Amino acid sequence: MADSLEYAWYSFAADSNAVLGTALGLYSLVGAIMAVTGVLMSLVAAILGVIGLVVTYLTYHFGRASALGDASAAIQNARSSVVEYVSYRDGLSA
Repeated sequence: MADSLEYAWYSFAADSNAVLGTALGLYSLVGAIMAVTGVLMSLVAAILGVIGLVVTYLTYHFGRASALGDASAAIQNARSSVVEYVSYRDGLSA
């Protein structure tokens, strides 16, 4: 009887160790997959950050050039309006 109980205990312990080892192995596998996924997500975030910086710079650069062009056109329009007004005023006074 004692031998069968001892055998049952060791058999249970061996099965428990196998189950525990399998669970820990699966847990480690899930951790490794999460780590790889985290690295890939960081890589994607870095690439998107660089793309964002490039788009921001290009938008700033061309937007600034466009704004300068718009300002120049506004100044030209104001000058031509003043010239038209002066010539109109001079025509009235003549």
